[in-house]
Amino acid sequence: MTAAPFSGYDRAMNVMVSRALRLAEGAPRDPDGFLAWAANTPALEGYKVELADGEVSMMMVNTTQSHAAICTNILIQLHAAIDHAHHIVTVADFGVRTPRGIRYPDVLVTPRGAPNDLATTTPLLIVEVLSPSSIAIDMVEKQQEYLQIPTLQ
Repeated sequence: MTAAPFSGYDRAMNVMVSRALRLAEGAPRDPDGFLAWAANTPALEGYKVELADGEVSMMMVNTTQSHAAICTNILIQLHAAIDHAHHIVTVADFGVRTPRGIRYPDVLVTPRGAPNDLATTTPLLIVEVLSPSSIAIDMVEKQQEYLQIPTLQ
């Protein structure tokens, strides 16, 4: 039996993935350069990129409805509880500088910074909603990085 030929959608997705992977290979490996690169590379839309120990990891953004609902519920509860004059609650698009690089947690509470900041160095609360595909990274690598941040409460 022969495999069915790629549909137009499949071909387009393969081209997009190939292009994004090539872009990630050329990403700066220092945190400041990485943040600027990630913020100004439109071809990365639909991908989550992180930097740890000079290595760029790239994942397609495709969460389940349950994952999205859990993040939203946490966001709503935290938003109702914080002092908005001094703190903000964000979702996965705002970065955290860790001792190893840049991470994008699912939900984050941080003091207000400059409006154009791309990441915080002073998070108060970091939430990672566990998924089967990322549990090892979230429970080991990220946890070790996050626990080294002195501002976490």
